[in-house]
Amino acid sequence: MINNIGIVDARKIIKAINETYNYDFKDYALTTFKHRLIQFINNNNYNNLENFIQDIQKKEIDFEDFIDKILIDTTEMFRTPSFWREIRDKYLPKLASSRDLKIWMPHITSGDGLFTLEIILHELGLTNNVQITASSMSEKKLARIKEGGGYSLKKIEVGEANYKRYAGKFQLANYYTVKNNCAYLDTSLIRNVTFHKSIITQDASSASFKLIIFQNHMIYFNQSLQDKVALKLIDSLVPAGMLALGSGETLEYSSSSNKLILIDKLEKIYKKKIG
Repeated sequence: MINNIGIVDARKIIKAINETYNYDFKDYALTTFKHRLIQFINNNNYNNLENFIQDIQKKEIDFEDFIDKILIDTTEMFRTPSFWREIRDKYLPKLASSRDLKIWMPHITSGDGLFTLEIILHELGLTNNVQITASSMSEKKLARIKEGGGYSLKKIEVGEANYKRYAGKFQLANYYTVKNNCAYLDTSLIRNVTFHKSIITQDASSASFKLIIFQNHMIYFNQSLQDKVALKLIDSLVPAGMLALGSGETLEYSSSSNKLILIDKLEKIYKKKIG
């Protein structure tokens, strides 16, 4: 069993992954990445890091399973209810009034945020006014979301408590069913979603989105990757489009911050400058 991975070995693994699969993890928070890496290595019965690196180079690991396991499910439904109330009360009705609202939820690692947004749109009667693009590095995670998630009942309990604090119209139980001790969200909620497997820093910017929601992701990137991702997100917004990060994150130190106006200091919601 592997109990620890040093910095040198971690960099060797990251280099092998990048050279073999063109997935670059060098700018991810190393402590969290190593923890997930150790879990994957031990779950696949490796007791030698060199053997693991060789299997990466020979493409003898299940790489889709690796990506699925290495990415952290970063949220739960209605995480930080005040953030979602601001989105609901201040921004969505105005943005959706033109009936061509395009929203991007990039780098999703679970369906919690996506289903949260869809429930809000449903309760506002705006689902048909909105087109959503949801992208992830993991094909397995996208497939799981398309099936409604299969979330643990404990995680759904947290979502139910958040939904009550958010002050939704109904009960969260209206939107899921329980099967084999797992909760499955109503997939009719995501009928307006286009799913896309992608690496956020490698995607071409389209400058077509009026709202990008990127809650609770930046903390897993170092400053260099934060800067790259911030630039990609900003370039993907229309002029005066909005980027919503949530209260736990900021672009204050990003090299791209001069392209944005902070319009909600508490919930860290930004507007792209015009011109």
